[in-house]
Amino acid sequence: MIRALVILLMAVSIEVAWGQTPQSPGGPFDGSTTPASADVERSAAPAKDYKDAVPIREVVMLRSGVAYFQRRANVQGDSRVTLSFDTEDIDDLLKSMVVRDLGRGQIAAVNYDSKTATGRLLQSFAVDLSGNPSLAELLEQLRGVPVDVAAPQSMTGTIVSIRRDQSAMIPVVSSSVGAEKLSIYDTSVHPKHPLRGVRLTNTTDLFLMQGPVTVYDDGVYAGDALLENFSQGGERLISYSMDLDVEVSPEFDTTPQTVVDVQFAKGTLLVTKKQFREQTYLIKNSANPVRCLLIEHPKQTGWELVAPKQPAETTRDSFRFVRAVPAGETDKLHVETQRTVEKRIALSSSSFVITRKS
Repeated sequence: MIRALVILLMAVSIEVAWGQTPQSPGGPFDGSTTPASADVERSAAPAKDYKDAVPIREVVMLRSGVAYFQRRANVQGDSRVTLSFDTEDIDDLLKSMVVRDLGRGQIAAVNYDSKTATGRLLQSFAVDLSGNPSLAELLEQLRGVPVDVAAPQSMTGTIVSIRRDQSAMIPVVSSSVGAEKLSIYDTSVHPKHPLRGVRLTNTTDLFLMQGPVTVYDDGVYAGDALLENFSQGGERLISYSMDLDVEVSPEFDTTPQTVVDVQFAKGTLLVTKKQFREQTYLIKNSANPVRCLLIEHPKQTGWELVAPKQPAETTRDSFRFVRAVPAGETDKLHVETQRTVEKRIALSSSSFVITRKS
C-alpha cells in the first residue's frame, strides 16, 4: 500500500524509519504521529531506503523571522528516509521536526549522529563509564550513594537499537490531550500584545514530565513553549508566540483615600479609610476569527476585588478574566479593586471636637 509521508522541519544526517503496522483499534486515525526513536523494522523484509527522496513541497515565512519547511513523498511498505542537514542546525531540527504518516502506518524510529564524542559523553554521567571500568571500580564510585533494588519482573515493550556514535529520541506517549486555544494578556509580559497560547488538559493515564513543546497550528509551525510537570487530569497554560492581531491598551486610575468611619474608645481615635483602584483594558481584535482572550490581572497584597465580582479563575498571583472578542471588533474589561486602611491616634487632651459634614 502506498502512503503519504509528511516531514515538517524548521530550519547531520537524520534517518526516519517506520513500519506499516496499523495503530491499535479504538478510535479513528488522525494522521498524526509523534516523532519516534527506535531503529526497529516492523517486518523481516529489508526496508526500502528513500535517500534524500522527500522533496520540499511547501515553505512558509513567518513574521517572527522563522521559516517553516514541509517535505512530502509517497512511500510503500517498511521504509527508511535519510535526510542531510548542517551540523549546527541539529538542535533546532530536533526541537521542531514532526513526522506524519497520513496512511495507517506507524513511525518507528528517528536516529541521528551524535555531536558529542563517546568518551566525553560517558564522562558526563553521574557514574563515569569511560575507560570500561570493572565492577569493583563502579562500586567504588557508588560508595555512599542511595540505590534502589527491584525484584525481577516481566516487562513488555519495543527493542531500541542505537548504533555507535548515534543518539535517538524515544517516544513516551502518542495520545491526544484536551486543548483550548487562547490569547493570554499580561502587562508584565508585553504591554500591547497578548501571547498565543493553549490550555492543555492531561487526558492520558500518564504523568507527563516537563520539557520543550513545539506547537503547530493548522499544520504550520506556530512557536515553541515549555511544559511543566503534568499530572493526570491536570491543566497547564502554555504560550508559544506573540499575537500581533490583537492589541490591548490598559488604562489606570487610583482615587485618593476617603474616610469612611471614625470611632473613639478609651482615649484612642480609630480612623478607617478606603482607596479604590480602577483599571480598564481596551481590546482590539484585527484577526478574522473570534479571539478568546484571557487577561491576567495581578493581585496586590491588601487589595480585594470589587468588580467584576467573580473572575473566571484565581491563581496565587492573579485574577483571570476571559473575553470573547469577535473578528474586527473592540471590547473592554473594567476591573476595580479596593483596600481598607485603619489608623489609630492616641488622644492626650481631655477635650476634643469631631465635626462631620453631610
